[in-house]
Amino acid sequence: MNRLNNDLAGIPGVRDHYRYLAGAQLSKHFTAYEFVDSTRYPELVVVPPPEVIRQGADFANDILEPYRELCCAAKPVKINSWYRNHVLNARVGGVENSVHQIYYNDVFLGVAADTVPSGVSIYTAMSRLADPKIMARMPQLRTVIIYPKNGFIHIDTAVQRDNVVFMVSMAKGKYEYISQDEARDIVNTMKNRFKINVSGGH
Repeated sequence: MNRLNNDLAGIPGVRDHYRYLAGAQLSKHFTAYEFVDSTRYPELVVVPPPEVIRQGADFANDILEPYRELCCAAKPVKINSWYRNHVLNARVGGVENSVHQIYYNDVFLGVAADTVPSGVSIYTAMSRLADPKIMARMPQLRTVIIYPKNGFIHIDTAVQRDNVVFMVSMAKGKYEYISQDEARDIVNTMKNRFKINVSGGH
């Protein structure tokens, strides 16, 4: 973290500093660039405060690394969205208190990331996330949402929750809770409950 803070100190905006961000690791496989990047609105990206970066690094090590190793066949995981400052969050249509912001009105919310596994399908990753042995490796995990139509999985450590919840989102802003068992058997859950045939894949 000391190297990361030194690398980013005094940089007014990040999209002009790819070398700094690509080289600044939050964990073994996840970078500061992935933490802050916005492909759609690069002009709204700013370097976050050190405390936000620290929370991002903790999430990378405690959640994303075991997720990559245990749920995604130890293959690269693409990050669609991780940290969003308040302006960026509003621009992309995020809810006002989105966990992607990490802090809201100076209150810690948790940390969130939207992920696309490359080594397995989103259904395989979802099923593995619901495995009790794997969940035990990520005790801070609180929310898992699969977006079948968009092809990604949202994971977060929302402090408002006492336990892990699993959801399926078939449309923007629409969420249906499913049980841990349904998440574990997500392919059949999609078929029987949501009337969609999908393949687990590997």
